[in-house]
Amino acid sequence: MALVLDGNGPITGLSSLTFPGNAGSVTGLAIAAIAANKIGTGALLQVVEAVHSTSTSLGSTVDGVFYTYGTASITPVSSASKILIIHTAEYEVNQGNYPAVKFSHVRGGTIVHSKQLRGYNANQQDHHILTETIAVLDSPSTTSSVTYTFRASNDTGSSVSGSYAGRINTYASSKTILLEIA
Repeated sequence: MALVLDGNGPITGLSSLTFPGNAGSVTGLAIAAIAANKIGTGALLQVVEAVHSTSTSLGSTVDGVFYTYGTASITPVSSASKILIIHTAEYEVNQGNYPAVKFSHVRGGTIVHSKQLRGYNANQQDHHILTETIAVLDSPSTTSSVTYTFRASNDTGSSVSGSYAGRINTYASSKTILLEIA
């Protein structure tokens, strides 16, 4: 059987592996076992990058409705792995009474991170173009594909009044980097 490396899935056709120097060799182990036994805890196993470029309007009011503006997926090598999510959202706050944006980052039905009142600047109804960067360590406990969904909604620091005009990815693209850590 030929050795197959496709960059998106498992390595197939590998029956033994010899490491350089005095690191030893492995025969008959799955790649997950190699990662756990030869690389060590805390090692970086894979990196996935996603760029979110679709401009997304957050509606015209503060109604609690979240709008999806991007997703990123990774398939962990080990169920014991952690996923470090580094996410930068490019957004704007405009109009409305005490306008702001709130973010929710979800894996399946689980919220892994949320923030309210981003971009809040008292009752300044000026147009603000902003960047929000977060880093979150998640433990999905699976070797199945994991998809993170990035959502946002208009928010306010006071009572809802007027028309709100929050948007994501209008002037620049948001970006996500997922790092699998042993």
